[in-house]
Amino acid sequence: MSSTDIDPTAQYRKRFEELRSIVQKDWAGHWNELAEYFAPRKSRYLTSMGTADDNSGKKKNSKIINSIPVLSVNNLTSGLFGNMTSATSKWFRLALRDQALMNDPSVSRYLYEVAEIMLEVFGKSNFYGAMHSNYNELAVFGTAAMMIEEDFKDVIRCRPFTAGEYFLALSPQLEPDTLYRQYSMSVRQVVDEYGIENVSTPVKNMYDNNQGEKLIKVVACIQPMIKSDPAVKMNTDFAFESVHYEQDHNEGKFLRRGGYHEKPFMAPRWDATSTDVYGRSPAMDALGDAKMLQKEEEKKLKALDKFIDPPLTAPSSMKNEVISQVPGGVTYQDATEPGAQGIRTLYEQNSGLPAALAAAGNDIAVVEQRIQRTFFNDLFQTVINESKRMTATEVAQRREEKLSLLGPVVNRLQSEVLGNAIERTFAICERLGMFPEVPEIMDGRPIEIQYISALAQAQSVVTTQSVEQVFAFAGNLSAVYPEVLDRLDADEAIESYAEDYGVPPHLIRSDEEVEEIRAQRAQAQQAMQQQEAMAQSAQSAKVLSETEVGGNNALAAIMGDVG
Repeated sequence: MSSTDIDPTAQYRKRFEELRSIVQKDWAGHWNELAEYFAPRKSRYLTSMGTADDNSGKKKNSKIINSIPVLSVNNLTSGLFGNMTSATSKWFRLALRDQALMNDPSVSRYLYEVAEIMLEVFGKSNFYGAMHSNYNELAVFGTAAMMIEEDFKDVIRCRPFTAGEYFLALSPQLEPDTLYRQYSMSVRQVVDEYGIENVSTPVKNMYDNNQGEKLIKVVACIQPMIKSDPAVKMNTDFAFESVHYEQDHNEGKFLRRGGYHEKPFMAPRWDATSTDVYGRSPAMDALGDAKMLQKEEEKKLKALDKFIDPPLTAPSSMKNEVISQVPGGVTYQDATEPGAQGIRTLYEQNSGLPAALAAAGNDIAVVEQRIQRTFFNDLFQTVINESKRMTATEVAQRREEKLSLLGPVVNRLQSEVLGNAIERTFAICERLGMFPEVPEIMDGRPIEIQYISALAQAQSVVTTQSVEQVFAFAGNLSAVYPEVLDRLDADEAIESYAEDYGVPPHLIRSDEEVEEIRAQRAQAQQAMQQQEAMAQSAQSAKVLSETEVGGNNALAAIMGDVG
């Protein structure tokens, strides 16, 4: 490329370096320290910023003696996974804002079938494994990132990333809309992925010279499409552009340039303040306790070692003698020698070491509990323990009350990862023609996502409990004042309760079906009443026909009057 030519990759290279420098300056050191104490195998990108130069199997947990911090992260990860995106239960459904349209059987059936198809796609792909990785990243680093690509075999294929592997930027709405990442590929992989005609001359030469396993640094960029840019000569239907280029070999060309119809990546944050690009995590709050725990554990082990295998003191006359320190061993010494006191421990057994060890153990237990609470372990575990002595209803209510404390985190994750993942997968499935025909009555109305996981339902616990309490109160009151039940709309209560608990719509009858059932019931009751009236009339006639009209009785008097 001559000096007069314009390098089309220049703007991307410049922005990549800017985004990477921010992470190197402000975040990499902190993330690396978090990885050392909470996730030691996740630190391989934090020293090289984008390329996993150290991907070996050598030991990386040298600072971990007590594993409670790592276990606490794993417990939070499992708790989020099982209560937000469980692979064994439904965690979202689709709906329209117009409730009248939702009551139409064709609409509710369509939305139900579409959600079922998407859940099946998630289940057959690696989506759930990727989400588990995301929750782990969020617990430790406060930020996660994942791509959802179209896949010929499984419809979608997810690619979760780890801290230091990617670099983000925010939209004007303060949501992640740009993702750059640098990764290593072998020469053979680069040629196979991008084509021999698109690689640089050095890479082509290495490939031709049978150096196919040498590693090449590749940068991938995804950001909103700038359609006003005259240099962008591609399908302007794309909402996001995607470019790939070689980091170290700049010949002014891309390995690949394309785009996406919708944002293909998710970058959730555990908690973000103001304009922060990267989030804050529970591990950041627990870092001090984690450091103290490892230090206390180390000191306790040293004290315990002194107590169990104490240092010894002996007279100088025994310097060259053979001293037996095995259990049951005997060392002989002439007691007449000056200063002979035998062999004894440097620390007496009653010197206070046992009490110090006990105090250290108690303090370690306190620190462990603080770390576990910071990672919300008590919210998930307490419910499990209490379930052994509570009814099923009490367990469900207690579980929802505790999980509702994660409400702000749940709302952010629904917005920044789950909603984007559902919209991306919906668009891919729709382009592939996997959905049934859209009912005409929907008329292009936007579809909304409703979350029905355990954590999402915990946000509705106040509503459902209030419904139960009001109806229970009215039921008790109706024993004295029956008319109070006229104040309650049972049909609306059933619909609201079913919606809060994520009951499939086909299990709740439509208004038309209910009206028809009630009309049939009213007709049956009316026919029964007519039959009862006719039977009563026939019985009365029979009684009259068999009644004696002579003599001195009331019926005779009546008959006489009539006559």
